Amino acid sequence: MTRGKIQFVEKNWQVYSTLEFNGDMYPSGHGHEIIMHFKKGGFRTRDDYEAYAVDFDERNFGYCNAGYGLISSLGTYEGKPDFVFNEHYTDYLYIVNASGKNITLLSRKDREAPGTEVILPPDQMAIVCFYTVEEIVEREAADLQILPISEKEYNGFLFDQLSLLEDIENVAKKDGAVETLEMIERKRQQIERKLGQEMLVS
Repeated sequence: MTRGKIQFVEKNWQVYSTLEFNGDMYPSGHGHEIIMHFKKGGFRTRDDYEAYAVDFDERNFGYCNAGYGLISSLGTYEGKPDFVFNEHYTDYLYIVNASGKNITLLSRKDREAPGTEVILPPDQMAIVCFYTVEEIVEREAADLQILPISEKEYNGFLFDQLSLLEDIENVAKKDGAVETLEMIERKRQQIERKLGQEMLVS
């Protein structure tokens, strides 16, 4: 079974990681979903990262429903080139750089090899197989310039997110997934705050 994790580095260089998904996590398997979500404009914020991770797990694995914690903090990157490799080893890592700064990764054939430093630029994603940086993924050209959307479209998107959370919440309640329910409640509050801000502006 090919394992994998999705990691996210935000602006303060705080690093977050999903648990290890076990099965078909290579780039032509479930990894393809992750890559396309990034290319199409996903993973721009931690909120989007967490929401996608919940949806990805719900569709493909169901670990949250079994009571497992989905996302954890790995600490602060601090420019260490081997940060994501030493303690967080898996078959495939999908590392999103949302920090706004270059990140230096160490690409090597195995744990003991000296390795070569590889730069992961801001707003790009690295695909790492074992200890080797296989590819740096860029956004699709059409996504580099975000087109404005109307207030009605934006609010509709937020209501769709609330509906999705309700569906996931129903399943989590049946399975007694406490950590998932707590994450859902946090996401609901964040979305409702955004809706409230839109109402005040209008």
